[in-house]
Amino acid sequence: MDNRNKVQFDRCPKDYVKWTIVVAGMVFAFFSYLLYSNVTGLDLNLPGAEAIGEFTDSIEQGAIIKTVADKQASAWPGAFLGVTIVSVDEVIAEQLGISDGHGVLINSVISGSPAEEAGLQRSDVLAVINSTAAKDIETFKEITASLEPGDTVRITYVRDGKKNRTYATVIEPPAIVLTAQTADTNTQITDDSDWGISISAINSTLRDTYDIPGDIEGIIIVSVVPGGAADEAGLARGDVIVGVNGKSISDIDDFFEAAASDEDNTTLLDVYNLGQFRYISMASVNTNNSICGADEPVPVEQLPKYEALLRAVPLVGVAGLGFALLGYFSLFGYPAGNQKMQSIAEKIRSGTVVFLKQEYKITAIFLLASFLAICFTLCLSTAIAFLAGSVCSMLPGWIGMKAATTSNVRTCQAAGKKGLTEALNVAFLGGSVMGISVASVGIIGLGTYALVVLNGDYPGELPYVVAGFCLGASFFALFGRVGGGIFTKSADIGADMTGKIEYNLPEDDPRNPAVIADNVGDNVGDISGMGSDLFESYTSSTVAAIIMGLRTGELKYVVLPLVLIAAGLICCLLSIAASKLLSRRAHPQTFLRNVIYVANGLFLIAALVIIIAVTGRFSLFLTVVIGVLCGLLIGLETEYFGSGWPIRHIVNMSKTGAATNIIAGLAVGFTGALLPIITICATITVTLLLAGLYGIGLSAVAMLATMAIIMSIDAYGPIVDNAGGIATMSRAEKETRRITDKLDAAGNITAAVGKGFTIGAGVITAVALFAAYIGGTKLADAELFTPAVLVGLLLGAVLPLFFAAWTMGAVTRIANKLVIEVRRQFKEIKGLSTGKAEPDSDSCVNVIARDSLTATIVAGVIAIASPFVVAFTLKVEALGGFLVGSMIVGAVLGLSMSIGGGAWDNAKKWIESHREDGDDMEDAYKAAVVGDMVGDPFKDVSGPAMNILIKLMVTISLVFCSVLCST
Repeated sequence: MDNRNKVQFDRCPKDYVKWTIVVAGMVFAFFSYLLYSNVTGLDLNLPGAEAIGEFTDSIEQGAIIKTVADKQASAWPGAFLGVTIVSVDEVIAEQLGISDGHGVLINSVISGSPAEEAGLQRSDVLAVINSTAAKDIETFKEITASLEPGDTVRITYVRDGKKNRTYATVIEPPAIVLTAQTADTNTQITDDSDWGISISAINSTLRDTYDIPGDIEGIIIVSVVPGGAADEAGLARGDVIVGVNGKSISDIDDFFEAAASDEDNTTLLDVYNLGQFRYISMASVNTNNSICGADEPVPVEQLPKYEALLRAVPLVGVAGLGFALLGYFSLFGYPAGNQKMQSIAEKIRSGTVVFLKQEYKITAIFLLASFLAICFTLCLSTAIAFLAGSVCSMLPGWIGMKAATTSNVRTCQAAGKKGLTEALNVAFLGGSVMGISVASVGIIGLGTYALVVLNGDYPGELPYVVAGFCLGASFFALFGRVGGGIFTKSADIGADMTGKIEYNLPEDDPRNPAVIADNVGDNVGDISGMGSDLFESYTSSTVAAIIMGLRTGELKYVVLPLVLIAAGLICCLLSIAASKLLSRRAHPQTFLRNVIYVANGLFLIAALVIIIAVTGRFSLFLTVVIGVLCGLLIGLETEYFGSGWPIRHIVNMSKTGAATNIIAGLAVGFTGALLPIITICATITVTLLLAGLYGIGLSAVAMLATMAIIMSIDAYGPIVDNAGGIATMSRAEKETRRITDKLDAAGNITAAVGKGFTIGAGVITAVALFAAYIGGTKLADAELFTPAVLVGLLLGAVLPLFFAAWTMGAVTRIANKLVIEVRRQFKEIKGLSTGKAEPDSDSCVNVIARDSLTATIVAGVIAIASPFVVAFTLKVEALGGFLVGSMIVGAVLGLSMSIGGGAWDNAKKWIESHREDGDDMEDAYKAAVVGDMVGDPFKDVSGPAMNILIKLMVTISLVFCSVLCST
């Protein structure tokens, strides 16, 4: 019974769960590990001849013959001597220093057999039996076939170059007891692509599973590719390689070093299994042990079955991108308003383009340096994938920026001339261009790479190529999200400090020189930056599932996440196509909710059909359902803390000043992180029990499968915000601003649901990526509480705090410069305060752009360099602890900052709405503005950056694990 290729969904991989417990802080996961970590076994008592027919092959080189009894002498020997033999070929003769003309080599001696009683030993050469020379295996078989149990034979053998003689009495063949046991192949460390094997260091689990004595050292074979060189030579899972070319080995490094020392392209393996030793000669291994040089054992023989699905995935992405472009060009069919509105919109567009071009130039320098580093340390294919991931992360942001700056003024015009429903449709159409672009480009990139690599000469490079693609996306997302966020919030805070507090100007007043910069920030931070952020989350979750799927040894689990995200895009397209129908006579918030629910409902139906058709495992569908529910629950929990009792609490605290407002907001943020973390822990626990680590990755894929809708709603928000700013600056009717504010409020509340999906998926994806990193390093057996790991934990815990401090400090420094610039303009430009003169908006944009990009460079260096510094100074065990610490603190800090910042913002808006109704809340309003300014970098810079930070560091460690493990 061969269970090697069966997917083990009924128990948790021990070594990964150990780290998962620390990552998520899950008590439940610990108990599930205790319940499900047992290794199963099956004892088979077979007669000797049947065992031979099932388990023994004879091949030209490295042949193994079990001399057990079989009365049919034409096939097998008729009596039992108790040795396994191998032909003495040139390789064995050279490596063991014996002549290749003496006879056959004893590969192993069975305990208690006649051979052992006669004093025969492993490595003896059987020369003569009775009076017949045993010159080869066939002759030896003929000799033993003529014997009967009870016969005594004279054996001449060669040991240490000297001939010796002994006598043995052959016996009846005993029954052979064989043990077939399953093992967790997730302990795989590396592999040899030439031979078709995956190898691992011997840990306690493998030692118990395969009954390996404590004095046996070496490396264990955890999987063998059917039909490969190792399979043909007789190597099997559970074999322990204890020596190479006569040299004992104790770990994987010893194995590759010994194999590389042979210069004649041949390697002699000394192999142990079930108490027996044997020699096997092989062609020399490919000793390039880099992450790109050693291929994963990918079951490419299964490719024809799934190739049609793989080809369909990028085609769905191409169709989605075409749909997005169609939506973009259809925006031009809506009127763009009067000349004043168009002039303001053009200033916003041009400022956005200027900043993005500067950002792309600086990012390109880092991309080029990273590309060269990957080329020299890893391989070209991963480096190219890295560049492709970066470009794909940039492209949707640029498309979305173009759509947003086109639709903002048209939304304003629609609000003034057509009313709420038309403005809602225009804004959502503009946002959907961004959303569909993000999902489509991601599907095209990952789908194309999967198809090309699996059909290429080196299919085993797939995990490293997609990890490189993911790294490129994470790399660009850091610069896009952090750089755009610093710009956005610096402009926002600077505009509020001078406009609202010092000069008592209303929101988006055209007299405020920082207003244009504030609206530019909405596009560079909340459109382009958010797009790259969500693109990174989208690809990271899919890549994590792909890598976990490869660990199962079955291609269907690699194909499944790609097919699911393609199905998710189709469901989103159907939901967006029905948006006009859903928006009829519907409140904006209800419309946006319905779009989310329709897309996810369609996706669950599609997922059920796909999962049953591809895998036949209903448990995997349950992980998808749990993933979707997790996203919805986190969204509802986040929404509550942004619109319910917590907001009214902050409003009440604002009445006594800014200090109590800030304290209340911090308390709400800290409290608000509790429920989402519990939800994430429950999701990890249940999906782990249902489908192991693969289930965790698949649940993250399910959360973000409807990315097109999530991003559409996120992009909708800054579009209507810009529309409101244009309405105020162009002095449109108050009804126009009232409609845009209503649309904006609906977007802010509903976006919480989208943030729930991204927050949950971000944390869960980080856990899955970390598990993949553990699988590519030597950390499987690392103790959790060694000094190195504890030091790494502490350093990892403090890094998110330092990163948040740096980004928030950058916002305050740049906002301070903007305030000084705005004050200068109010002093020097006569008539500005009365509205008779135009402000110099371009100078404000330039001040912010330059400094925000400089701050982003420092933030990028911190995130990128940290894993390397820890690994090279404190070794790879400390890096494992470092990543765990950063994930725990980063996840909690990111949630609390995002929730707290949103609560401050919504409390301010609640007070603003009641001020307009005539309530006397001036003191509370000023306190709320201060709280909102504190919350801005919380919710739009440092908080969201935590997701990118932890995933970027884990992805860097995953891609460079071969380099880091060599430290």
